[in-house]
Amino acid sequence: MEKNTLNFCYCFADSLNLHGDLGNVMAFEKVTKLLGADFNFRRINSFYDDFSFDGCDVLFFSPGELKTLITMASVLQPKKDMFEAFVNNGGMIIVVGTSIALFSKNIIRTDGKVYAGLDLVDVSIRERNVTYSNDEVFTADVFGEQMQIFGGQIQMADVLIHDENPLGEVSYGYGNSHKTDEGIIKDGFIFTNCLGPVFVKNPWFAAKIIMKILSDKGSDIDFVMPEFALEKQSNVRISDFIDLKIKKYDASRLEK
Repeated sequence: MEKNTLNFCYCFADSLNLHGDLGNVMAFEKVTKLLGADFNFRRINSFYDDFSFDGCDVLFFSPGELKTLITMASVLQPKKDMFEAFVNNGGMIIVVGTSIALFSKNIIRTDGKVYAGLDLVDVSIRERNVTYSNDEVFTADVFGEQMQIFGGQIQMADVLIHDENPLGEVSYGYGNSHKTDEGIIKDGFIFTNCLGPVFVKNPWFAAKIIMKILSDKGSDIDFVMPEFALEKQSNVRISDFIDLKIKKYDASRLEK
């Protein structure tokens, strides 16, 4: 039944392939089926394609290069209304890593040049002179449930929030811009800097999003959060390793 099916669209996969992010897509498929729902997959290869979002529940954007995202934002400006309509009609956009630049107000390169994003979220993206790479741990309230998220960051640009709510609070790592805020959450939109792939390492994060989307569609599934024992055990080991780094190298916040 349609109300028990997650219609998932992997957007612009040929261009947004900076970290080989197919693992996150596979995680959504696996978790959807574990929850007792059906998974319908669609892929839009190129932002130059003639496409629509009809019938989609989720648009997923994996990380891409800033120069690619600048071109993408320019090409997609005439289709900005499509993205807005998708969210207004109950869809969910999920963005990982640098691809937040596509949806930003503007993108500031290291040479000072400024480029327009689609302006769907009130943030600016400022390219960094030096890429930051490390583990990341943050706590987030995901649709009423507190959860700890583990992953990594390869931070090529700072995410400067203006008037948006952070997804979570960083306990280790860099977050949006070396403060304590991580990601963005608002109606119809979730962004995280966290790689990993984040939804493979934290399947409860994917599960909560899936439950929310399907419940809003009127699903009659009695959702039960899976145990995810292996992933939890793995994150305990990562936490132990991070504690060791902090003790040995005072590495809680490596960049001043």
